[in-house]
Amino acid sequence: MTRSASKVLQYGKCTLKLMLYFGPMLCLSTFVSNGSLAMPNQQPFRVYELKLGSTLAAALAPDGSRVAAITSEREGGEWSGKAFDVLQIWDFRSEKLLVERKVRFWDVLSGDRVLVMESNFPRSLAYMPDGRQLVYCDGRALHVFVTSEYREVRTFSVTPTTSGWPLWKVSHMIPSPDGGKLAVKLQAWAEKGITSGVLVSIYSLVSGTLERTWKFETALADVGDGLAWSLDGKRLAFTLIPNDGILSGPQVSRENFPDLRVAELRPETNTTEINTGYSAGDVAFVGDDAVVSVSENPAFGSSRKDSLRFWDIQKGKLEREIPSPPDGAHYHLQISQDGRVLLAYIGKDRRNENFVDTAEQRFRLWNTSSWDVVFTSPPIQGPLNARDIRFALSPTGNLILVWWQNVKGPIYVYERQ
Repeated sequence: MTRSASKVLQYGKCTLKLMLYFGPMLCLSTFVSNGSLAMPNQQPFRVYELKLGSTLAAALAPDGSRVAAITSEREGGEWSGKAFDVLQIWDFRSEKLLVERKVRFWDVLSGDRVLVMESNFPRSLAYMPDGRQLVYCDGRALHVFVTSEYREVRTFSVTPTTSGWPLWKVSHMIPSPDGGKLAVKLQAWAEKGITSGVLVSIYSLVSGTLERTWKFETALADVGDGLAWSLDGKRLAFTLIPNDGILSGPQVSRENFPDLRVAELRPETNTTEINTGYSAGDVAFVGDDAVVSVSENPAFGSSRKDSLRFWDIQKGKLEREIPSPPDGAHYHLQISQDGRVLLAYIGKDRRNENFVDTAEQRFRLWNTSSWDVVFTSPPIQGPLNARDIRFALSPTGNLILVWWQNVKGPIYVYERQ
């Protein structure tokens, strides 16, 4: 199967997904010992589980004491009634729900099609590096909460103001390392669905002011695509999907499309453009002058061997590759704030006629000083959906948060012992 065909399969499945909303809550914890792991001499991890129903977004507090989650409550049907986003704060170790409050409301009973669509946009959630604020994006606007009492202190739009189509939805957001700025990636949404067009923008988290933006008319964005700050906050890396006939709108050849961009955030912005050769998914900085990418392609066929690829920003060239047998590294990538631990998704996919099915979900951790593998997870129990599984690392990489976005599934926290 060609890379173009694989993208058709992925988007065919993605656009048919419906959000499921469930409310029961239950907490439990289990322990994963060395004996249950696939590789010897790995560090043991304790695994905590929260069952919240359908999780729209989740975040791990920098001090490792809390998990924040956005869940949904509905009154009426999927396409009618009232929809609420609910913020929950959990002490996952003691299994206690500490805070619960409704933070966003849509009256979809009005039948307003735009409002119904907005109520199903992706949600994002992140703590500031110092842990004093929590930011939540409802798909169009940003809401800032102080974590001393989880009270909302300000909100501002992070999407362009339009009087008609296309709408713009936030597919990804990430605060800067100093907590002063917010980078967002936005996908155009036409009346009949996703269309070609991506914006990458930077906002001040203090004033809500738009500081700079890039527009890519022939690109597409997905919720799993890369968006990353350098550790010094002076560069922003992001990946793009070329619209080579996948959807409507302006199109471009995949062969000549730089799917990885690294922007230097100086008064005169300089952007390094790289064609990674395998349709890049997530991306992360390794130091301030190099980035690592993983493949967006499914883990079967020739893409099964796709590796971690390291790129020299100054030269725009491939510096090295690290394989991740047996199924490669795909879709998702995270690096700890101290730069010492790298996480990549290493699950299995299989082809199912015109779709891509997830067969097994795992992640792997590397020590970035030696690039030795320090942990390979057992299969993760939950919905088999590689496109919707999400990961986050604590600042030192000793905690790993795992959840599924918009799908009924648990939240896991892996804690290194």
